[in-house]
Amino acid sequence: MSKEKGMEKWSPERIWDWYDKEPWIRGCNFIGSDCANRIDQWQELGFEERLRTADRELKLAADTGFNAVRLILEYPVWKEDHDGFMKRFECYLNTAYQYGIRAMITLGNDCLVPKDDQTATPGLVNSTMTGVIMAGESAHSTVHSIWSPDTVFWMMRQRRHRSINGSEKLCRPIA
Repeated sequence: MSKEKGMEKWSPERIWDWYDKEPWIRGCNFIGSDCANRIDQWQELGFEERLRTADRELKLAADTGFNAVRLILEYPVWKEDHDGFMKRFECYLNTAYQYGIRAMITLGNDCLVPKDDQTATPGLVNSTMTGVIMAGESAHSTVHSIWSPDTVFWMMRQRRHRSINGSEKLCRPIA
């Protein structure tokens, strides 16, 4: 168990205290209406236009009463353009956070690896479950994918150490 500040195991009392203060989660799976698929959502080509659409749609979601979205990240885009992908990922999170919307991050899903390929790979996080990280608050990582553990833990630390109001802006303002 990590002894990093703020990473100690919570007691049941602390868990319930936190939970009782949280608002009811109201949300949806999110992909912009102009994205052909999730690769289109995360790739560099056309990203500025996709982000403008996401900005309008996340504002509408907040105005409708939503306070959370689930974002499914695409491994092939991360693998081929790691740094660009991570910047675009931060832009999506910042866009959601500006409207008070939290993001539940999902690393892969049942479609990423063929059902008959259930073999474990040393050094990689594998399982038959979808991997989920609740941005900003908690983390759960049972990932049916081939994301490296270092990337998973980096994302968990980034989300845990950033508050909605304290998020730095890593992308250009949306015009």
